[in-house]
Amino acid sequence: MLLLKLFKQLEQFNLDVEVQIEKEICVLYGPSGSGKTTVLNCIAGLDHPDKGFIQLNDLLFYPCKKRSLPIREREVGYLFQDYALFPHMTVLKNVRYGAKQEQLVMEILDTLEIDQLKDKYPHQISGGEQQRVALARALVTEPKILLLDEPFSNLDQQLKKECYRFLLHLYHIWAIPVLLVTHDYEEARSLGHYILHIDQGKITKREKVVEKIKRKDKIIT
Repeated sequence: MLLLKLFKQLEQFNLDVEVQIEKEICVLYGPSGSGKTTVLNCIAGLDHPDKGFIQLNDLLFYPCKKRSLPIREREVGYLFQDYALFPHMTVLKNVRYGAKQEQLVMEILDTLEIDQLKDKYPHQISGGEQQRVALARALVTEPKILLLDEPFSNLDQQLKKECYRFLLHLYHIWAIPVLLVTHDYEEARSLGHYILHIDQGKITKREKVVEKIKRKDKIIT
């Protein structure tokens, strides 16, 4: 379970949010510049709140004896909006980066159906394939929570639906909390169990999505 209460003074407004996530997909939905990515960065340790707390299961990220728990000790998988793949590395080397088990690397490549791409470079594969490579790299660290920052925003509708299927399939396999950021409401409803509406740094609405079938071979549109 992820528990957090964050306050951070930003240039345009104050970020002030409180979130609790069980083993579910929670979507942080709102317009650009509303504080969504800042929340993810604080969880990952790339940014720090001015006050509050962040706790994942029994592990306190902030505050702690070191003021803030180092990134490498947080067990967080983070998929950035631009994927942040290393252009000079093959798919295999990108995914292997930070992996704890070599066997897991090949298993995840197979699960995401990108094992045949392992010797290619990022510029040689499609946007949807790059997205899956970045997701694989986030998963091989064996995270206790997965953070996704607008992961599908640069994909066309067909690729989005394909990636939705892979994400939901992985969620059912791994059963870890997922916090996904998006400005697309239909995407939020297709993927999320809960939707937190955020605007100007505040949670304005907490929406529970009506239970629906979520399988790797069926996406509700």
